[in-house]
Amino acid sequence: MLIEVFIPEQRLRLLDDAGRALAVYAVSTALNGPGECKGSGCTPRGRHIVRARIGGGQPINSVFVGRRPTGEIWTPQLAAQFRDGSFANIYLSPKDYHRIHMPCAGRLSRMIHVPGELFSVNPTTARGVPGLFARIKAPFQETKDALLIPADAVSFDQLGNFVLIVKDKNVVERRQVEIGEQVGEMRVIRSGLTGNERVIVDGLLRAIPGREVTPEEAGKSAVAPPADSPSPKSAEGGRTGGAA
Repeated sequence: MLIEVFIPEQRLRLLDDAGRALAVYAVSTALNGPGECKGSGCTPRGRHIVRARIGGGQPINSVFVGRRPTGEIWTPQLAAQFRDGSFANIYLSPKDYHRIHMPCAGRLSRMIHVPGELFSVNPTTARGVPGLFARIKAPFQETKDALLIPADAVSFDQLGNFVLIVKDKNVVERRQVEIGEQVGEMRVIRSGLTGNERVIVDGLLRAIPGREVTPEEAGKSAVAPPADSPSPKSAEGGRTGGAA
């Protein structure tokens, strides 16, 4: 049994072992779009395994709260409280979850086996084994001349990550971008911007692609625009020569 998740279409396909589609469902993936950095709030790409099958071994129609069985069995009266609803959580883990951990996507080029005892990564087990984990900090990637913009300027919808920029004649344009890691309050932009654009960082709800606006440079005193003229704030993207 296979599961395919299509992030742009927000769609999930359930396939049998022969690759035949059995069902299609609507899904809601992470708000921050696709990405593999730990703590990014993104949906990881690549091949995964289903980490847990909630409900395995429980009686049919068992009721669960917080992924734990309550001991109740479904009845029409109980179900009436949740009528017209349909919801499921799917918990995924990387294919080699118990062998390899890394904070971002990467390519494993070499493995070294260190003999020793094996322990579960379950928090309950880990807390009972002194010195089981060590915390290290090492650089794993260096990005030179990274393009940084305020993280709040990046939006996401079913088509992916995008920003709004102010073009010639102060017309708003939508620009698809590929995002990288977040550095403080700034977000690395891997592609989609050159660094010379005026990116809208405030007033995003009032900025409509194709419409003219009266922009204000971020950090400067605001001048009240005409009542019928929106005035989102914009800022030029910056670059850094250090690691991001």
